[in-house]
Amino acid sequence: MEVSVFSRLVRELSAEERESLRKKLLDEQTHPEDLPLGATEEELHLEDQNYEEVWDRLSIIQKFLLFLKELFTGISRELSIKQHLLRRVRGRIQRKDPLLLHFPEKRLGVRLYEGIREIARKTSILREELGPLWTRDHEDAFLAALFAFVSPEVDTELRQLLLVDRMEERVEREAPGLAFPDRRKEIKRRLSEGMERIFSYIPTTTRKRMQGAARLLSYLKKVCEFPYATILSFWEGKGKVSSPGWENPDLKKRLLEMVSLLYAEVETPPGGFFHFLSLYLDGLREEDGAPSSGTDVEASLLRVLQDLTEEVHRLPLLDVARFVSENPVFVPSPFAGGEEWLVRVRRYWDQVLQESFDRFVIRREKEDLEERMCSFLGVEDLAPLPYYGYFIDDEFFPGKFALSLRFTVEFAEKLFFPQYLTWLNVIMIDGAFYKEENRIQLVDSFTVLTGMREVLADLALRFSPEGEIGRRRHMVEQESIIKPLKRRRLEVIMEQEEKRIERWLSSLQEAADLLGKVLGGILWGRSGEPFDTLSNLEDLDVREHRRLRKSLTEVQRGVALMAGLLRESLDLEVRDRT
Repeated sequence: MEVSVFSRLVRELSAEERESLRKKLLDEQTHPEDLPLGATEEELHLEDQNYEEVWDRLSIIQKFLLFLKELFTGISRELSIKQHLLRRVRGRIQRKDPLLLHFPEKRLGVRLYEGIREIARKTSILREELGPLWTRDHEDAFLAALFAFVSPEVDTELRQLLLVDRMEERVEREAPGLAFPDRRKEIKRRLSEGMERIFSYIPTTTRKRMQGAARLLSYLKKVCEFPYATILSFWEGKGKVSSPGWENPDLKKRLLEMVSLLYAEVETPPGGFFHFLSLYLDGLREEDGAPSSGTDVEASLLRVLQDLTEEVHRLPLLDVARFVSENPVFVPSPFAGGEEWLVRVRRYWDQVLQESFDRFVIRREKEDLEERMCSFLGVEDLAPLPYYGYFIDDEFFPGKFALSLRFTVEFAEKLFFPQYLTWLNVIMIDGAFYKEENRIQLVDSFTVLTGMREVLADLALRFSPEGEIGRRRHMVEQESIIKPLKRRRLEVIMEQEEKRIERWLSSLQEAADLLGKVLGGILWGRSGEPFDTLSNLEDLDVREHRRLRKSLTEVQRGVALMAGLLRESLDLEVRDRT
């Protein structure tokens, strides 16, 4: 899981930087520049929202005229007031721009089209600014990072859960003697209970701040994703811009949806929200290796929002929606969204904790496997591979298949070439197989295993400072770039070679497994079974002073055990995503 930007913001800032940013996020003061879009009081015309209040403001003469109108035409007082308010709405629109609507024909004007097109253009700029947050699905991680600042006490508790080794120590003290499978289940149970306990109580103030931030984030995403092109398409047709009729139900629906969104009331986010968002976006761009624009990211983001807001308020869109819908008291509802922030933060931490637990389990399984490998090989430790991996700031990150390669090197030099090869050559040269298929299987597997030294030597050369991979790796290691980006570039260099290594190790494991079966057939096979014996096994054993059967038995068991251990190692390394 990608957590490096989270780590840089939450873990790697200095104590002073963290405290300064935290104070901004906990600031309750509302900053005007932190409030995007939404309707102003002037646009809402709250004085016209209640028909009774409008009636009370009418003069005696106006009331008398409405009374007569109702008496002679049957038009109710409410409908008369509605018509009165719609005339006021029409007047405001005409004063703002007489070309926005063509009232007699009930058509939307080209000037309105131009205004919506400009809103769409400015929205695309905002989408470009915020794009990295959405295109790479970083919203969960961003909310988790924000949560860590808004509620540092809870974040501290969550970080403690990631120390799975300490949890294992407590389990061992409280329940000594548990086998690893049972110990692993107990650790997992305690981690799950700890996560549940931490998230079961979150202070109300924290919930409020996070709700405001998540709602605004959700709102900005909706604004950026709205299908403005669909609305504009009603004007566009056959190479020219026309004036569509506003009574088109699809057009009216889309127009009201857009106005409802752009003028929706949105909760105020925590103070400093945009500053924090800008830091996160800047971090994502750095990790992608994007060149610095040399501009203040926060200022750029707020400027884009301000431009969009000004364009929205330049057009009397709210009044247009009121007139088109024949609802003079239309007011957009408060924006509903972001309620799932806690679910998303919890989901982020569940995944982080699961990955931490998986790494712990794999590490323990690798330690156990390495002990069994050493016992099989008769060595205390497997020899390291000094160049298989890469350095970042003097910290060495071994390659993905380091354990398998280290085991293969020791197996080749300690057992296969000095001990097993002599007896395998006897069978290769003089063995008389009942089945030609078994002879081919022996040759194929023997060829792969005897090629170990050559392949391992080639790998050592390629990863050495003089080799192709080593030279490319060294160039990146010397670059002055942030750690996550450097690591990703080094991983790209390693990736292709790792695929080649995995294919070779898999073929080696399969060859060892096949050789073990062929040898088992030679030693204990019977006619009719897939792996049969040799017609001259007894003669060869006599020739070798009765040492062949015993030695081949050791070779068969060793090769079969090697195949099993290598398969376990490869399975662990493929599962390991670190």
